[in-house]
Amino acid sequence: MSSRSERYLANAEKCQQSADAANTSGTKRLYGVLASQWRQLADEAEWTDKIVSQPLLEIRHADFLQQIDKAECAIQEFGKVLAANNRGP
Repeated sequence: MSSRSERYLANAEKCQQSADAANTSGTKRLYGVLASQWRQLADEAEWTDKIVSQPLLEIRHADFLQQIDKAECAIQEFGKVLAANNRGP
């Protein structure tokens, strides 16, 4: 799946192609402006994706560490139960 910025750049390219193929100056200008706006949107999407992605990675990492902690606690508890069973009554 392509990123938002890649999709927006593809839209910009389609608009630019339409501008290049247009018959009137007004249509050329319209599609040229649209292409420019799609490029600007792509730049902004790339920027926001970078800003948002780092905190999300940190959150996922923190969640993973919490899962490891829980697993370690469960293993320790299981070890205690096994040790108690091995000692007998």
